[in-house]
Amino acid sequence: MLSGMSVRSRAVLAVLCLVLVVAAAPFAYGYVTKYLKLGVSSGDNPLAYVTVVHRQLPPGQVPVPWVERLEKQTGDDLGIVVRQDWSNRTGEGPYAADAAFQGRLARHAAVPKKGDYRVIGVAANMTDRQAVKGFGSFYAIWFQTPVDAENWLMANPAIFTDAAAEKSRHTWWAGFYAFYYAPPTDGPDLTDEVDTWVRSITGCPNGEAGCKVPDFLKTAGVAPSS
Repeated sequence: MLSGMSVRSRAVLAVLCLVLVVAAAPFAYGYVTKYLKLGVSSGDNPLAYVTVVHRQLPPGQVPVPWVERLEKQTGDDLGIVVRQDWSNRTGEGPYAADAAFQGRLARHAAVPKKGDYRVIGVAANMTDRQAVKGFGSFYAIWFQTPVDAENWLMANPAIFTDAAAEKSRHTWWAGFYAFYYAPPTDGPDLTDEVDTWVRSITGCPNGEAGCKVPDFLKTAGVAPSS
């Protein structure tokens, strides 16, 4: 068709196409930016129940030092166990290869089904009854990619098998991780501390020294207490 057009007609058509592209660019940019804006409030969508801190950060890495930071910040041993398959030099053992551990964990929380979700590891304290009674239920799932984490959160499965914990749980999404916390029925509510910690490891994943969490991460998502 174009071969039968004059040079002038083709030039006019090219200009019209360019005008359309320029006119559409702001709308396309706005849509993409809204979706990818890291820390955007979930609004009225399947992630409305989630405090979205960042869609890509922190990077996927063994969360043992992060757990230590949380316990340091709260001043308590929260009984959190890290099981992961990234490195055999840290944590309390493997995750995927230990069916017995997954079975024990499944009595207290939802375990992503192998084949549906790619999970590298978890950090949890629900297998420690005294820790849960004293400080509440803490659960973090480390996925292979942020897309895996998003798909899991979009499905919004029930997490804690304990009805009271499930009803009171708070959920955060930060990159490769889904974080959950439910306060104890009789004990300190650490929701704000966990919220601060999630934002801290997202903004400063490599350590607390000199850490200054960016303002947009401090306010990202919907505050748990709101």
